[in-house]
Amino acid sequence: MNLSKYSSLVSLDDQSELKKSLLVAFYLKCTKNITEFDIPTLLVVFDQLHYSKPNTSRLKKSLNSSKDLIKHGMNTLAVELHPQAQNIKCTETSLIVELVDGRTISAPLVWFPRLAKAKKEQLDNWILLGDGEGIHWSDVDEDLSVNGLLVGIH
Repeated sequence: MNLSKYSSLVSLDDQSELKKSLLVAFYLKCTKNITEFDIPTLLVVFDQLHYSKPNTSRLKKSLNSSKDLIKHGMNTLAVELHPQAQNIKCTETSLIVELVDGRTISAPLVWFPRLAKAKKEQLDNWILLGDGEGIHWSDVDEDLSVNGLLVGIH
């Protein structure tokens, strides 16, 4: 996926500088396997997308305090992915998790026996744990991590 299409998909224009930076870092990690980046790298991408140059000292401060990044050295940051769910749907055969970053995860419901045996009303009674890093169904006593779903744990 090219940068322009990704920008449109995640509504990059509507995001804060910090959120734009995190989404760009995620894009670079997923498409170019770039796991470490610095402010100049972000500025190049912002320029490619025709965004105005952000206040670099404010952006650096925001990035350094973000829980989604880890600091490597004086000026280098690394992406630390914390996938977060925002919506959950269950069909007769699938668990579908919509992530904040625009991705959708789908897994067979049979991977999760408690969910597979649950009634529709029980499947619809879920809550997000933390900032969306986990999902809990109290009616069937089931907890799943979004990261676990991404790597195929069942």
